[in-house]
Amino acid sequence: MRRVVLIFSIPITWFLFFLLSSPNSQIVPEILKETNEEKRFELVFPKEEDDCMNRCDFETEKKFNTIKDGTKEQQTLQQIIKEHEIVNSAFKKKEKKKAASKAPPISTKLSPWQEQQMRRKNDLRKACRKIYRNSHRRMFMINAWRKKYLFRHLVVDDNHEVLYCYIPKIACSNWKRIMMILSGKTSATDPKDKRIGNPHEPGAFYRLDSYSQVTIAKRLKSYTKFLFVRHPFERLVSAYRNKFESYANSSNKFKLDYGPHIIEGFKMGDPIPFKKFVDYVLKESKDKKPLNEHWATYDDLCHPCFLRYNYIGYYESLVEDAENILDVIGAPEDMHFPFQKTAHTAEIVGKYFSYLSNEQIKGLFDLYNNDFVLFGYNKTIKPFSQNKSLRFIWHEQSLNMAVIFVKENYFTTFTF
Repeated sequence: MRRVVLIFSIPITWFLFFLLSSPNSQIVPEILKETNEEKRFELVFPKEEDDCMNRCDFETEKKFNTIKDGTKEQQTLQQIIKEHEIVNSAFKKKEKKKAASKAPPISTKLSPWQEQQMRRKNDLRKACRKIYRNSHRRMFMINAWRKKYLFRHLVVDDNHEVLYCYIPKIACSNWKRIMMILSGKTSATDPKDKRIGNPHEPGAFYRLDSYSQVTIAKRLKSYTKFLFVRHPFERLVSAYRNKFESYANSSNKFKLDYGPHIIEGFKMGDPIPFKKFVDYVLKESKDKKPLNEHWATYDDLCHPCFLRYNYIGYYESLVEDAENILDVIGAPEDMHFPFQKTAHTAEIVGKYFSYLSNEQIKGLFDLYNNDFVLFGYNKTIKPFSQNKSLRFIWHEQSLNMAVIFVKENYFTTFTF
């Protein structure tokens, strides 16, 4: 009995040390990890026939191998999502260790544009934390794999490993032309070349939603991702003017498709007032119907809180951001973003908003609130004339909005 007592009085830690230090032992701890919810450590042991170092080195490739010869087992949807998250985290940690072991770079100073990008991404992350929880991110990933159309706005360039999320009315036509050139969809080399054709036609470029689930995950993890944004109300007015006030062929199609839904008894040639257009947009949103891409929110089109974009461009600094992004993705040196002087939509937004009621303006703020918050846009719009301006005052406690018409002799803005 004494011997038995002595054996079990040995601390379990010494027993593990003796077991693991044995030269003949094949049991080697693979990962010592700490869970986020509880400060608890867990030892994970590999199989005897598995080589830990080799498996760790080629984990990423192993996880995303597609089934070519039919001999590999089909992964379930949950496995793909879980493994994508685990491998992505392990890959980042491994890359950080490699970078730390290398000699320090000659210069670590960021350019002013790079510093600006860092601020934009940090501000976006902070705003995302206010709007979404971690559970929302996982639910999005699950829905994203099941409904691949959530990635339909991501344009793919495999040659330069780039993903661009296009948003209509934010220079997307020129960016689509550039992506067509970079991905080899056209023989042209200049975005202004007419041989490129219509960049909005089906099949003009590669969309991420046309790929398999495994390939989508691989590209989301490793490719450089960027998007461009604009003041939400400027984009809304720009879309209305282009699709319902213009006489272009695309405008006629929009009038035929949406006119009867906006105005009862609509006939071709009838004007579509901005006020009626806003009523239609708000009703579609209230009924939980998908909005047309020309006035859908950035949050719905590009999912900036769930897809980690490397670069964020602003329409207000379009040329500078575009040129820098072309440089970092490795575009040809002679390729430049085609700058075109556009209508000063920002200066006439106030005119269009003067036609709206308090309820309509409040509804638009509710609809586009996330876009304002995520990208730091102030709720201010320039007046439509120098001697007259509108100022909307938001009463947070009563949730009412008052519209005040003021006549002034100096330039001012109205703030929400």
